[in-house]
Amino acid sequence: MRQKIIGIFVCTLLIAVTILPVAGTINPDIRSESNIDSEISPLGEVKDQYQEDCYECRYFDNYAWQQFVPTKSKLLRVEVSIAQWYYGSPDITLSIERPLGNVLTSKSLPVSAIPEYDCDWVSFDVPNVMLTPGNTYYIVLSYPFGGEYSWCGTWGNPYPKGESDIHPDWDWCFRTWVSHGEIKPVPMLEFKDIKGGLPGISVVLENTGNVTAFDIEWSIKITEGSFLSMNMTLFLPIITKGKIDELGPHQGEKINIPLMFGLGRATVTFNCKYTIETNSIRGEIDAEGKQEWRDQSAVVLHTFPPEEQPTREWKPIESYTYIGSDQVLLKYQDILSKHNVRVHSVLSKPKFTSTCSFTDGTGILTEGHITEDIVTSGDAYWEVEILTYPST
Repeated sequence: MRQKIIGIFVCTLLIAVTILPVAGTINPDIRSESNIDSEISPLGEVKDQYQEDCYECRYFDNYAWQQFVPTKSKLLRVEVSIAQWYYGSPDITLSIERPLGNVLTSKSLPVSAIPEYDCDWVSFDVPNVMLTPGNTYYIVLSYPFGGEYSWCGTWGNPYPKGESDIHPDWDWCFRTWVSHGEIKPVPMLEFKDIKGGLPGISVVLENTGNVTAFDIEWSIKITEGSFLSMNMTLFLPIITKGKIDELGPHQGEKINIPLMFGLGRATVTFNCKYTIETNSIRGEIDAEGKQEWRDQSAVVLHTFPPEEQPTREWKPIESYTYIGSDQVLLKYQDILSKHNVRVHSVLSKPKFTSTCSFTDGTGILTEGHITEDIVTSGDAYWEVEILTYPST
């Protein structure tokens, strides 16, 4: 190993004398800051942040770091230009940290996966992690004592958004690859076509999305009744909940409540919860849906007069903030209770729907961070469903 260290020293002197970049230099005349070209990999990833100027393949003592500031939330993998100088070196680890010491994700590679002597690009396929655009994160390379690795970089502050452990004017070579920002197709369930009669009611639960919904649970709730001008309603649903294994794209299933006794006017609310697969690190989340109608019943005869049904309007959410690893905070005036919310594309097509419980105009929705990229890019926006009942 002593001979290897001497060799590194000699190579460094040669670099200083010749003032030439070592092998691994990529486009030395380009000063890369961030996602200017929107380069897309064969896997469909987008190159977000990068610094590709490589003038010195510099040895580092078992620990080095480089700051970066993402513009997208879902980090898929990281590339760095590195080399190994001793084949008996231990594994090298790349981690994403915020702050330093708090590891968000990491990936280790054996010395056999690292180019020998000449720095070149190496991909670390870290477990996907959600980042907050605009925050500063650290790319950290580390290895146990006894190894010999180098990382390519250059002076002149080619990446002004971040610094390195060497100096504010030095930046290591790196590339971050992120999700391209589209929402993976998801199911979206809606209750439609409620009908009354003798002696019960029926409603159709339809999947308006392009993929199958699984593990569907539905329930019925009756509230806000009046009987003979008094605040009371007499209702006795025999069946109040049920399950549907799955609903394919654009498929519907009729739900029948075969025997329901009632007297007076009441609000009938159907709710459902179902599982959707996401393209986030969460894998799966539960989405929900609801629909309300006003029933006018006389024992076993149920009618839903059109003039008594609520007006349904989708209103743009006033403000939103993505928080934590998989939640979004939504605000709309001073509304209360649970409302349907959705992400609507600028092409007038819903991309995601669920329900959110609001308190004094604020609600927190768990959505697996699958909507952030498309919403923050301006390709879609949040809406909330507002119901207005006729005055009585």
